Amino acid sequence: MKRPTDKQIVAQIAALRKVKPGVREHNAFGDNHYHAIEAQLDVLEGKITLEEVEEAFDWAKENVRDAAVQAACWLNGSGNCRSLAADWRLVK
Repeated sequence: MKRPTDKQIVAQIAALRKVKPGVREHNAFGDNHYHAIEAQLDVLEGKITLEEVEEAFDWAKENVRDAAVQAACWLNGSGNCRSLAADWRLVK
């Protein structure tokens, strides 16, 4: 995958914000999906870099850290997913 354009990044941010209300807040294991989506938004909005993810989310549960890493990979064009928001649509 190529690095996303600015337009694609803005669209992904909008899509994540739109999908968030329809996602369950917690899964059966207590993982907080809303925090994971917020972590992805932080990465896409440039509030945190891939290098900072481990440090910034060291306190967080694994799913939040993994979501932030996934967003950073997508942003750098190395992610396997075409849409971060599409992955969340499966979590209802």
